[in-house]
Amino acid sequence: MKVSTKQRTTLLTTACIFSIAVIAIGVAWLSSASANQTTGARLSEGESKQVFYSRLREGLGSVQFATTKTSDKETVARSIESAASFIQDRSGLELSDSTKQKLASMELRTLTGESRPLTANGLADVLTVTAIQRLSALTDEEINEIVATLSHGDGEITLRASGAGSFTPSEFVDQVKAMRNLGSKGDESLERMIRAAVTAEISDRIKAYSEALPEQFSEAATVGLTPLQAVLLTYSVAADDLMAGTQGSLKVKMSVIQKVMEARGTKAAGTPEKAYGVNGYLFATPLHLVFDESTMAGLLELMDERSAK
Repeated sequence: MKVSTKQRTTLLTTACIFSIAVIAIGVAWLSSASANQTTGARLSEGESKQVFYSRLREGLGSVQFATTKTSDKETVARSIESAASFIQDRSGLELSDSTKQKLASMELRTLTGESRPLTANGLADVLTVTAIQRLSALTDEEINEIVATLSHGDGEITLRASGAGSFTPSEFVDQVKAMRNLGSKGDESLERMIRAAVTAEISDRIKAYSEALPEQFSEAATVGLTPLQAVLLTYSVAADDLMAGTQGSLKVKMSVIQKVMEARGTKAAGTPEKAYGVNGYLFATPLHLVFDESTMAGLLELMDERSAK
């Protein structure tokens, strides 16, 4: 199957929505945009790296990570709850009890040395496999759900918070179905594109997090990620949420946007509640399909297999 440049971009972009991957990372990867795609959108608004890193410390830095020195069962459980609350506050996504229990078990084994940390390449492999599995299993009903989540009042679908990747609903549906067909056939070109894009995105985020939060992520690039770090990074790319800023600052930003829209006579998209996720006021993504129970179980199982000694 021969595809055009635009089709290749759309295929990769939409694949990552249904995978555990960044929304529209293919658009960034296939374009000649800034080398640092993770922070590019924020920095283009005039924000310095130092300011951005400060916001990361206020946001992601608020999660209570357990360490090798505090790796008892109770501390790890509190760490998982801290991360789960962080995700839920920002996106409304609620991790199930079974997911948290499995994640806590994996985190404890990694911190005590029973399991290995997951390397960036290892996580990219896990996400690529998960992406193709989830993509191939998409139903027409789920595709319609995604269209409803990503659609704007003007009838356009935007695949990235920065505004990159804009398509009509019909174009989007056609490309998703074509890509679903490629995924079900085990198309190697699709797999290579997804892996390359995911690898680049993971690398960018690990670089930013390790520089902004050295106490929590200093070993992420060299030794690897703990399961909890990997899940947080996965949420970040799937929701297009860089995890910067406090919940309070997000609420202020949403309120300002609402007032600006009202001043322009434009009806705001409901009352601001969550910044990200299915009804995200800053950017909406179909997290309920990306982080559904079955997909999460498969993701953690693959991560566990990769980390086994």
